[in-house]
Amino acid sequence: MSKFIRIVNYIVVLLLTGSLLVSCFKDEEVEEYNYNDLILTNVAFGTIPRVMHTTSKSGADSTFMSTVSATNVYPFTIDHVNNMAYNLDSLPVGTKADKIIFSTFAVKDGSFGIKSLKTGQDTAYVVADTLDFSQGYRDFQLFGLDGTSRRTYRVEVRIHQQKEDSVTWTKYGIDDFTQRLTPSACPATEYDAAGLHFQLVPGEKILVAANAGADATEDAVEETDKQHLPTDHVVWADMAARADDRIQEVYLYGTRGEGEAMAGKFWRRNIDTEGDMQFAWEYFPTVINNPNPVPALRDANLFVFDKGLLLVGIGSDNKIVIKHSADRGRTWKAHSSLVLPTDLKDLTVTSLNSIVDADNNLWLLIDGNEVWRGRAHKVSWKEDPRQFVK
Repeated sequence: MSKFIRIVNYIVVLLLTGSLLVSCFKDEEVEEYNYNDLILTNVAFGTIPRVMHTTSKSGADSTFMSTVSATNVYPFTIDHVNNMAYNLDSLPVGTKADKIIFSTFAVKDGSFGIKSLKTGQDTAYVVADTLDFSQGYRDFQLFGLDGTSRRTYRVEVRIHQQKEDSVTWTKYGIDDFTQRLTPSACPATEYDAAGLHFQLVPGEKILVAANAGADATEDAVEETDKQHLPTDHVVWADMAARADDRIQEVYLYGTRGEGEAMAGKFWRRNIDTEGDMQFAWEYFPTVINNPNPVPALRDANLFVFDKGLLLVGIGSDNKIVIKHSADRGRTWKAHSSLVLPTDLKDLTVTSLNSIVDADNNLWLLIDGNEVWRGRAHKVSWKEDPRQFVK
């Protein structure tokens, strides 16, 4: 933008707001009105500077400047009830908070200014000027064309503080683990999901009942697949199906055999929560063309995690194993970010207990005396449940 055009833009804004700003600067007794037609209608980012980090072949860290084209990628939500505007999806790590640029800042039936960080008073603002959002927010004052009405909007700029593909491991005390344990109402061989109660008779059959106190009947399992029903290290999980949320998917994992012959076994059973369709248990066999079958783990636990399933346990080499299945049971790979730290990767363990808390953090209790928490930042970031006019 040329210097001449920028000067003209400033003059236009000052002409619209001049008398109001003067009254704001000099008369602290001016009453603020919530004028219904005076609203913030649109906010959009421009292109914002970003600091990127890289590592050379020698291992040396360095930085370089890049940009974030944020206009359409990080839209703003405008909350007219609480007079707020914010980007629901946070800008990426390294975005310069003191160099924020808006490509759009639109007001209906009025003009606007911004509260100065130095004086605390309202000053003129022209779209495309660089603003400092180091404190996370700025207050914008809207001025009505009637000459009296005003409205203040707090505009927040949210920026991630951790890389989305990174993980942080922290060591904790025993109490930090035990206070997060939720006692199960069922033995390991039993599970409740979507109004049904399942009971595994290890290695033989699965029973099903309408609830834990009702008479159980043998559930549908292919006769030729019964030889693959697990006998040990049995764990369960369930979540809604991707294609139809009225279908609840129940997952059963366990092992069969001992020593080198021990094999992981994975099963799935659908439940129609509306009762229209009946389903049988489905066994996921290990096939030759699958390079990532379900592993055989002892002290195993199974969790719903990152839109898939997380399996945690101890492998045949007595090392901790963490596997993720994005396709819900057919293939099991290392998670993209939830990987073990160096201190735990080569550790030989004898026992393991694991939980995933409400914030999607993985907790490990190793040998009954060592506790670690793994936070995969992408999975642990919470989505804002509020819905407002955009």
